[in-house]
Amino acid sequence: MHAKHPNFVCRLPGIRVRCLFQREPQSEQIEELKLNLDTLWIDMEQLQMVLVWRGRIKSEGLAEDTVFLTVQEELGCPPRPIESYRDIFLEHAKQQDMSDLEAAVAEEDAATAGES
Repeated sequence: MHAKHPNFVCRLPGIRVRCLFQREPQSEQIEELKLNLDTLWIDMEQLQMVLVWRGRIKSEGLAEDTVFLTVQEELGCPPRPIESYRDIFLEHAKQQDMSDLEAAVAEEDAATAGES
């Protein structure tokens, strides 16, 4: 275990993690991928706890560039309606589109520089 901490006591953070996505990029509908907290791992050397939430989704019919957004909420409060995340989701999707565009431009620039 740990030389300085023979008894390690911790508690879960009391959060709900949610994953939102759009099945169709042009769609107005935001869906939720149900997540389950299924792994708790403790690194005793670093005195760090890692939690992993997992969800399953069929990839059939999903666009290759599907954008996912994870959010967290207080577990003691009722879940917010998915619709309340619309603006945050759309801003996140827009940022993802821009980073994809920047990566494509950088790749094209690298290819052009390689031709010289």
